[in-house]
Amino acid sequence: MARLSTPLTWLALVTVTASAQAGDSEASRFPYDPGCAWGRLSDGRGVLVRCLSREEAQGLSRSTPAAHPAASAPTANPGGPAPAASGAPSAAASGSSAPTDAPTLSAELVEVKAEKGELPLARRKLGHPLAQYAQCVKDHGGLLANTAEVTVSFLVRERGRAEGASAEKFKGMTAEAAQCIAKIVDRRPVGKPADNSVPAAALIRITAKRREPSR
Repeated sequence: MARLSTPLTWLALVTVTASAQAGDSEASRFPYDPGCAWGRLSDGRGVLVRCLSREEAQGLSRSTPAAHPAASAPTANPGGPAPAASGAPSAAASGSSAPTDAPTLSAELVEVKAEKGELPLARRKLGHPLAQYAQCVKDHGGLLANTAEVTVSFLVRERGRAEGASAEKFKGMTAEAAQCIAKIVDRRPVGKPADNSVPAAALIRITAKRREPSR
């Protein structure tokens, strides 16, 4: 270990001495590139092409354009939505508003029938989520006619719930809307049946009512 310390110390002294002899104008700059005092050109992949001369470096520093004002301007609302295109007038500027004659949907439980006996809770329990039935149609294609109907069939056992509900037949709505209504009916209490296992069905109607346009 004592033999290696002398060459390493001598090499460090030579490096410091060479850096000091580079002149105050070059050694005072930081960071200082000992290979290319005035900068270097590369091929974009980190490979040195050649060093710049002093005249080239000074010319580049004088010809660098200033940053465009629009690039440095702060954004008024960085987290907000993008501004509308300049060619398209905004709703507030044009005075337009959302259409007021859009139809509103309302649901009605027309009837609930069991093949045997009565279901004492059926009309009250299945008539409760009327707004949800209408929302199913609204979310799944809307009405295909002014009036739509779906017959939801199910089985009632000792627990008194609508089990295995499915859209048996429907019209004026999409299949997705009919199945959505059937899922809402499924597992809802309808009352204990007259027998251990009784098939039943519920007829649900959806109608559209148009609002009068505001004057």
